[in-house]
Amino acid sequence: MGLGHLGPLKGDTKVKKKTLIIVILVVAIAAIAAAGAYAVWSNQKVVPDNTISTGGVTIAASDTAMHFDGLLPGSSAPPQFVWVRNDSKVPIMMYAYVRVQDGWDPALTNYVHADITLAPHDFPTDATTLGNSLGYTPGTPYTVYQGVVASLLGADNGRLHLKTIDPNNVATPMDPGQYALYKVVLSLDPNTPQTPFENTMIKCDMVFVGGQVNGLSLAF
Repeated sequence: MGLGHLGPLKGDTKVKKKTLIIVILVVAIAAIAAAGAYAVWSNQKVVPDNTISTGGVTIAASDTAMHFDGLLPGSSAPPQFVWVRNDSKVPIMMYAYVRVQDGWDPALTNYVHADITLAPHDFPTDATTLGNSLGYTPGTPYTVYQGVVASLLGADNGRLHLKTIDPNNVATPMDPGQYALYKVVLSLDPNTPQTPFENTMIKCDMVFVGGQVNGLSLAF
């Protein structure tokens, strides 16, 4: 008898049933997933016009030069005044140093003593026009520096931490719009030799430097 006359095998029937069940399950799962996705509602809201910008460092200082004339050994010149202000939009750290202009001999600075006071009570200008003070009210001056001018020469070696020094000698940032007022008194050392310093003069720049709080080293 040939194989073509045999009836359906039991194994084939079981395979067909299993295949049919799998197809039905797949269709059912797909239908459920589609129904679930269709039922999820959503909404969105846009917050427009967001901006990212960089800041900058801007400082302002006195426009009037200081002049210390007629110094003699053991004497001092009339006091001069200078102010500096943070015109930036961010807090900054600030220091100053003295720079002798090209062509002038800095030797005299070894004999010139400076006494610099923060917030002197005798500042001659209406300080309220400058901005917000550092918290030192008139009548409570604070000595910032006492020593020879030669020690203030140079951006690296002569850093004078003006600005944000509190009575505990701690450097803190200068806030936007904040200013500091200084009284500068120069005197000539009593032991200054007459030669070569009699009737001599030098020209100096007082340089204020401001920088971002975390980027400017102000180590004492």
